[in-house]
Amino acid sequence: MRWRGAILLCVCLVGGVAGGLAAAEDMPGPVPVPRPRPHISPSQEPHSFREAAGPDFNSAAVTDQPTDCDQRLARIAVIAPIPRLIGPGACGGADMVRVDAVLLPDNKRIEIRPEPYLRCEMAESLAAWIRDEAAPHLDKAGVSLRRVETYDDFECRGRNRIVGTKISAHGKGNAIDLRAFTLADKRTIG
Repeated sequence: MRWRGAILLCVCLVGGVAGGLAAAEDMPGPVPVPRPRPHISPSQEPHSFREAAGPDFNSAAVTDQPTDCDQRLARIAVIAPIPRLIGPGACGGADMVRVDAVLLPDNKRIEIRPEPYLRCEMAESLAAWIRDEAAPHLDKAGVSLRRVETYDDFECRGRNRIVGTKISAHGKGNAIDLRAFTLADKRTIG
């Protein structure tokens, strides 16, 4: 099955670079569908806060003050700071945010639904990409972007949802999969 005219997008922060926009007709074969989430047995669940927090957790570093990243991001996006997400193993991280919308230079809002939970630096990269590249590109084509629909964001799992493998970038809040763009005229690019 091929999706004609569809856009597939996965944004990952790797070495500080975000990217990955391709038309589906440029991709060989069918678009893969993610595997179902594996069941986590009770023996894999952490038994204490210390076990869940991991060896790098420093309680002295916990603060209610916004970070520099939070302050920069708040100028271009509507966010809710989350100081730390903790998951089993090496999942989670500090300076996480929930991104509700991206603010364009003219103060129009691009809603993001469902709201992703990301590391602040990843959220900043996503917001800048939507604000500085995706929305202006669509404006040049004569349409306005109103909403970005997400598929997957923070999720404590191994790469490709395989139990026991290296933690996915999603498990650190460093990746987001985007499902669709909703335009001002209600059309959807999926």
